[in-house]
Amino acid sequence: DDRAGQLGDGGASPRSSPIAVGLPIPIVGAAGGGLHSLAVGADGSIWAWGSNADGQLGDGSRENRLRPIQVPGLPPVVRVACGAHHSLALDSAGDVWTWGMGRTTPERVPEISGAIGVAAGCDVSAALLAGGTVRLFGRNSSALPSIEGVVELAAGARTFLALRSDGEILAGVADFRSTWTPGDLVA
Repeated sequence: DDRAGQLGDGGASPRSSPIAVGLPIPIVGAAGGGLHSLAVGADGSIWAWGSNADGQLGDGSRENRLRPIQVPGLPPVVRVACGAHHSLALDSAGDVWTWGMGRTTPERVPEISGAIGVAAGCDVSAALLAGGTVRLFGRNSSALPSIEGVVELAAGARTFLALRSDGEILAGVADFRSTWTPGDLVA
């Protein structure tokens, strides 16, 4: 289903096989959200396309984009993540930026610095800090239970996974009204 243009080829109809998006510069990273997509250019720029109903494309509008547009107002970015209705960017200085969920332009998350990774769920976000600590922010803004040695994060609509340096995977379920369900992260 390409109803919001999230494939980025200028159309909005289903395709039976993958298509080239046709970005104007080499790409070094990408992420897909509910109905939108992001790509990181080799120069640190971000390109966005698809649904923009909640401002998740970061261009100051709420207009869907069938082709990639550059997201303005960001320093050079190294990683991106997409939630259902919001987007995240990690810049080269370790700062995290977010937009969507009603914000139509990127804003730096002031309480987070020194990040090395980001992940986005449906409407909750997480940053992996340089020391291996995981920090939730957005609708659910408290820190995770004590987790050390995390080297990578991943997220689904309501689930976060944390890969530890010893190879163990920890899983937690984000609740839309609270921070984490009883039991928090379980090995």
